[in-house]
Formats: sequence, C-alpha cells, structure tokens
Amino acid sequence: MTTLATDGRTIAADGQITCGDTIEDTNATKVFRLKDGRAFGFAGCLASDYQFKWWADNGMSLEELPTLSEDFSAVVIDGSKTVLVFDHMLRTMTMPVPYATGSGRQYAVTAMDLGFTPKEAVKAACKRDVWSSGTIRAITVKAKDKPSTPLP
Repeated sequence: MTTLATDGRTIAADGQITCGDTIEDTNATKVFRLKDGRAFGFAGCLASDYQFKWWADNGMSLEELPTLSEDFSAVVIDGSKTVLVFDHMLRTMTMPVPYATGSGRQYAVTAMDLGFTPKEAVKAACKRDVWSSGTIRAITVKAKDKPSTPLP
C-alpha cells in the first residue's frame, strides 16, 4: 500500500513495499520525473510503475498501451491546479488539488487541508496508516497556469 499526496506542484510518497502482510522494503521510490518535465507517483503494483513510466515518457501512445495490475493507479502533475489520475486501464480523470491516493489518503488530504506540504502530509499519514512508512520522497515541478492534456 502507499500514501501519495500532491498539491499540483509537488508530489510525495512513502517508501514502503508490502507483499501481503509482509513489509518487503521501506526505501522504494514511488515518484518519478518524466522526460517532458511533469512528474508522477504511483500506488499499487511496483512492476507496473516502470511500464507506466515507459509509456508516459514515450508519448502515451494509444497504439502501445501497457498492461498494468488491477491495483495500479498513477497521479501525474504538471504544476497546475489539477492532476491527472490514471487507473490500471489507463482511464483518466482530472482532479483538483490537494489530492492524495493510497491507503493513507484520508490522513494526507486532511493534513494538506490544514496547510501541510505534500511531503509533510505523507509523513503525517505514515504515523496512522499501517500500510505506509519508510523513506518519503518528493519531486517538485514548475508552476503553470494551464493543465497538460492527458493524451496526445
């Protein structure tokens, strides 16, 4: 499970990887910068994040859709006041910020509503959510007025 939080400019996530009821790692990277300057974070199956990153870095072609696990979701930020949320079938929703996903979502959104940064919000969520812990990483992108389009 995961806690991923964003304000549209910064995206942060915990580092815990869980397999069933076992913590496998607490130092995993779940946020990445894309070639075009945007950034994304993921929740769900670790193997799917690299497939999604390849797909996003290579133009999000509708001809070459990756196969992603059912529990996968990704949040793409571009510095605007909305984020793109992808599910495992690459259906896209545009959501307002602050936005969070994963098992610690409710804690992170509440923390951001109270003025916490995304990184601070993930840290707060890790105190209460048993499925989130470890190294917290964050990526910040340049602010922009208009959101990116989800697909080419």
